[in-house]
Amino acid sequence: MYAPKPSGRQGSGGFCIFGVAPCLIRTPMTPDAAYADWHLEDRSIPLTQLPKWVWGLMLVLLAVPVGLFMLATGSLGLLDASGSALLWILVLMLAHEAVHAIAWKYAAGLPWSVFRFGVVWKALSLYCHATVPMPLQAYRIGAAMPLLLSGIVPWIAAVILGDAGLGFAAAVLISAAAGDVFILWMLRDLPAGVLVQDHDTQAGCIVLWPPDASPAGD
Repeated sequence: MYAPKPSGRQGSGGFCIFGVAPCLIRTPMTPDAAYADWHLEDRSIPLTQLPKWVWGLMLVLLAVPVGLFMLATGSLGLLDASGSALLWILVLMLAHEAVHAIAWKYAAGLPWSVFRFGVVWKALSLYCHATVPMPLQAYRIGAAMPLLLSGIVPWIAAVILGDAGLGFAAAVLISAAAGDVFILWMLRDLPAGVLVQDHDTQAGCIVLWPPDASPAGD
């Protein structure tokens, strides 16, 4: 496995967890000297060109947990739980970004100093961003874990407890993970030896191929 060497660069960004796609980020796309001989491949698209299935997936991932909660609990309490739901959404948004960071840190062996957290006010979103490239498998782990730990697990807990506010909030976080799912889909056919870095303005990543490999067709 090709291990990344933290560069200490400043940057910010990551995934929208309260929106339809990854947020805009601001981090240099030119690798530092450690990656001077690596080949760069742009696996990203403008946010305005997101495929329709991402939007559809968001709706499905919201509707299904809400419907299943009502069936499982026999309750329409979701309609009257707006206050507690808003609080739970905030808590789970924070948990979502914390899970990104923790998973990436331990899966990729990154120091805490390379992570940036913040708020995108226009999108009402929090973000977590690693300012250095990381191995593909570690990136996949960190991208996938929030769907499970800040979405599916809280939803199961809500069903067991009959907590409508938590149930709706968990459904929102499951839906918002469609952005993470899209990123994973964009990286689905990459080999294990590459590194990935969040793109600075688009939905997707910059893939760093080691010197002895290159993107297909090059």
